Amino acid sequence: MRTEILSRVNRAFPEPLRKRTAAFALVTSLTVAACGEAPKPTPQLTAIPTPIVTEMPTPQPTGTPTLAPTESPMPESTSTATVTPEPTKTPTPTKKPATDGGTLPKSADVIWNGSRSSKVEYLTFDDCWQNISPVVETAQKMGAKITFFCIGQAIRNVSGQSAAIKEGLSDGDEFENHTDTHPDLAGVTNVSYIKNQLLNQWASLRKAAGDPNLPELALRPPYGDGYGNPYVWEAVKDVGLKAIVMWSVDSGGTSDAYDTSSARIKTLINTVNSGLLDKNGNLIGGRIILQHVRPADEAALAQLIEEIKAKGGSFGLISDLITGSTALFYLTQQPNQPRSNEVFAKKEDGEEYADFDAKAA
Repeated sequence: MRTEILSRVNRAFPEPLRKRTAAFALVTSLTVAACGEAPKPTPQLTAIPTPIVTEMPTPQPTGTPTLAPTESPMPESTSTATVTPEPTKTPTPTKKPATDGGTLPKSADVIWNGSRSSKVEYLTFDDCWQNISPVVETAQKMGAKITFFCIGQAIRNVSGQSAAIKEGLSDGDEFENHTDTHPDLAGVTNVSYIKNQLLNQWASLRKAAGDPNLPELALRPPYGDGYGNPYVWEAVKDVGLKAIVMWSVDSGGTSDAYDTSSARIKTLINTVNSGLLDKNGNLIGGRIILQHVRPADEAALAQLIEEIKAKGGSFGLISDLITGSTALFYLTQQPNQPRSNEVFAKKEDGEEYADFDAKAA
């Protein structure tokens, strides 16, 4: 009977349902009890919950994506371009006194001539070992101007020199530096010594002129030597002078300086004209004429002025070449170079040539 009942129960509860429901267990227990048999223990079946299935969305076709090529990351800039560094500037060394081996200029600008086209000539007289009154008076009478390069000793020691200097300044002449005792400066390396030579002469001139502020602009070195000496140029700059002034025509008046004969005067005039006139006899402008305060040059001065004026020339002062607008000829001279290496440059128009005398001929 029990078997029959169990058979019916099994038919009423299909196997899948029997495994999952508690009702089947209850019916089975009642059936066994009614039959008086103790059923074998049936293990409790834990219902397995039906899992909730979450449907995955069907991905929409997007085609095969095109991948951009992977770019290699740019490295930190390591440019191979050649970079030219800023040049390292060499500091200008502190200037020391020349006697201590300090830095000195390697060249100096020296004035030798004025403008060739101006027909202005420059009469200069050196030393002043005699009273300059005859030169001052001749120039004043004939409408010329003179630049004197006097030695300090001559200013102090020549009788009547102070009055003559004042007269010359009153007439429009000028006075520049020719050192105090006329030493040869070519081999001098002591800047202090050179400066004292310049300053002592300047002080003597100011005292003679009665003008404590009388300016000077230029040095003419004794014997014409030392213009290429860097120690000389150092001293020139230190005392406040602006230029070294040489000459382009030498009268030769120191030879037979006391001969005032007509023959001697003719020789002097011919010597000057050889550097003053071109091959056609025309006046070359800008000549700086070197003469000395000696009887021969004094005696020739009037005739020289007359001939220059007759050829259309006029007269200027050295200061005009330094501070004025007159074109200049400069010489840039490296120390210890021979005169054959001189190079003249015209400030006015840049014309350059090695020998203006030869070019003018």
